[in-house]
Amino acid sequence: MNEKTELTDREMIEKLDIPFKPVDNKVLVKPLDPVKIEKEFTELDESKNKNKKKGMEGDTMDTKKTKKTVNANVRKGVVLALPQMEEAEKARFPIEVGDAIVYYDRSSMQTFDLYRDSLLMNKYEILGKWDINKEKDADIYGKITDEKKAK
Repeated sequence: MNEKTELTDREMIEKLDIPFKPVDNKVLVKPLDPVKIEKEFTELDESKNKNKKKGMEGDTMDTKKTKKTVNANVRKGVVLALPQMEEAEKARFPIEVGDAIVYYDRSSMQTFDLYRDSLLMNKYEILGKWDINKEKDADIYGKITDEKKAK
């Protein structure tokens, strides 16, 4: 019989045989693509404010609301390596290698150049696990889906 076997994320990461084992409370994470959301901004309406007097003694300015596509303040990633932990600590930290996680996106976070654009972050910076199976049609916070792009 010719059976096709599919590897899970965890099995694929274990096959990579990453030569780095974090110490202390560090976690090696591979960031996924940023989540794009639509956000509403209030801006001055330049077309209506052309002839108005500006400054402290000026006229009241007209504003308009615009929608822009921006990166969300959180990002998803995949755990590539964890530090050595005792059993009691593992019970309090339910994240395993291969889990999809969510963390705050900070552009100042340093990349870990020794392993392909990954990040080295503290365990406490992880906000939680992301269940990819429950992601279907999740339009959370105005997330842009493929259906919205098509319209």
